[in-house]
Amino acid sequence: MQPSYIEYDIEHKNNLDYLIQNNEIIKFLDENIHADYRENYLRLKHGEKLNKSKLTKLQKHIQELMESAEWTKRSQKSEDS
Repeated sequence: MQPSYIEYDIEHKNNLDYLIQNNEIIKFLDENIHADYRENYLRLKHGEKLNKSKLTKLQKHIQELMESAEWTKRSQKSEDS
């Protein structure tokens, strides 16, 4: 079983646009993760395992943050250009 952590996609290793967008997302999350989720977010960010319940809650929170910030629309616009 694979540990639950943020994976680095080797395919995008040399893709500057991907790296910039990835850094923007990490910065956004660092600034916006609510205190209730921060401990689990930091554990995940640093490669620690999370149980399924905590991981699911964190993923839902991140999805809500991204949607409320209209991140998906921003990333689609950058792909279109």
